[in-house]
Amino acid sequence: MTLEITESVLLAAGDHVQRQLESLKTLGVMLALDDFGTGYASLAYLQRFPVDILKIDRTFTAQIAPTTEPVLLKGIIELGSALGLTLIAEGIETVRAASDRAAARLATARKASISATRNASR
Repeated sequence: MTLEITESVLLAAGDHVQRQLESLKTLGVMLALDDFGTGYASLAYLQRFPVDILKIDRTFTAQIAPTTEPVLLKGIIELGSALGLTLIAEGIETVRAASDRAAARLATARKASISATRNASR
């Protein structure tokens, strides 16, 4: 089971919410941070809260074009990967659905990250 929470929930969170999320984790619930990059949450929240999945908001993926270098998107991917998080790029579900080369690279990076995260947890 996966519980999706938004950055705004983490912003309002106190110590009691952190304890509740940690309790859910002990029950086997995975936590997904939805719409990442659209709120005002501190990057420190990625280490403070027991998040498993980082869902990158589609505002970062909608602007991908073969002639554009998605610097912020790459940074988010590298950050999530360094923290061992599963990454989901909203708006890009499969390589087949991706219509340009940059989107295909992102979808491939997503699969590699998911694979690496799964292998690391074994």
